[in-house]
Amino acid sequence: MEMTNRERVLNTLNRRPVDRFPWMARLSIWYSHHKKQGTLPEEFEEMTLREAEEHLGIDESARDVCCYRKEWQDVEIRKTEENGIISREFLTPVGTVSTRTQATEYLHAMTVEHMVKTEADYPVVEFMYKNRQIIPTPEKVAEYDEKIGDAGLPMVWLDLDPMSWIMRSIVGQQNFYYHLADFPERIESLYEVMTEQCLQIQDAALACSARLVLQGNHFEGSMVPPPMYEKYMLPYFREFADRLHEEGKWMVCHADADTRLLVDLLKDSGYDVLDCFASAPLVPFELEDARRQFGEDVIIWGGVPSTILCDPYTDEEFEEYMEKLFTLYQPGDPLMLGVSDNIMPETHIERVRRVGEMVRRA
Repeated sequence: MEMTNRERVLNTLNRRPVDRFPWMARLSIWYSHHKKQGTLPEEFEEMTLREAEEHLGIDESARDVCCYRKEWQDVEIRKTEENGIISREFLTPVGTVSTRTQATEYLHAMTVEHMVKTEADYPVVEFMYKNRQIIPTPEKVAEYDEKIGDAGLPMVWLDLDPMSWIMRSIVGQQNFYYHLADFPERIESLYEVMTEQCLQIQDAALACSARLVLQGNHFEGSMVPPPMYEKYMLPYFREFADRLHEEGKWMVCHADADTRLLVDLLKDSGYDVLDCFASAPLVPFELEDARRQFGEDVIIWGGVPSTILCDPYTDEEFEEYMEKLFTLYQPGDPLMLGVSDNIMPETHIERVRRVGEMVRRA
């Protein structure tokens, strides 16, 4: 008897037998690009994104819900836009900071000017985040969960962990290590403030019905070297993983980066799943090595690098890669098949359809 996708995902998470691999890939970039450009293949022209995924044999990944909302307190935001650049000023009783973002074709806007630029900006940002409210929205997750039903198992995305939030969203990676060297006490103080914010977000995740919880992403071993991860990320994730596991939930890392240097730390963090896991030829981390190093402890949600769906890889090289993958993993092994990171606009879409066919024959 064929399993539902929810049963298939739950069985994989619980290391129980499955009828086939879950095959959950993100088609949104490919679909939105071609829809915007008027280049969707004729067979997809009248389809929604989800209908297009189903048409290609892709299972529901159920990742489109949040378990909280955020509200600034005592902060006035002034927004202007010019030549595609969105500028925001954040005015507070203790000072003003600003950001600039640029729209992109893909999923997220690109920050071109971060909130913290000088040491004087830190007290303003601390005030902002100390006074920002996190409001749980378990009812939204419950409604989404019911809507998805047997088609999938909902996963909620959380904001970054405290230090990654500072590094990537507040200071920016280009300047972060300079600031850490020049203003270590400012970074440490802001880290404490962001930890309190993140603990409120943890509570929201624990209060909702979603059993898959994604927090932590883009950990690349040169930008987040092991000593940095071990000091600032490991304790935070380990404690959160313990809280989630006590409630029968699983912790997920969005691992679309070269994680070779962080394997043991990711395992020690308590991660159960590595979502959009990046492997060769996308990054220099062979899937065979990842299979051996993560073993049975961590489920890889990936296995299909986006690059092999595109030129210059040939159909023959694609087929060879997939045959090798299905030799390395069998249904019931710690694998939920997906694409790292997305199915890109340049993809030969017939290869995506072909993966769906292979999965149902594996």
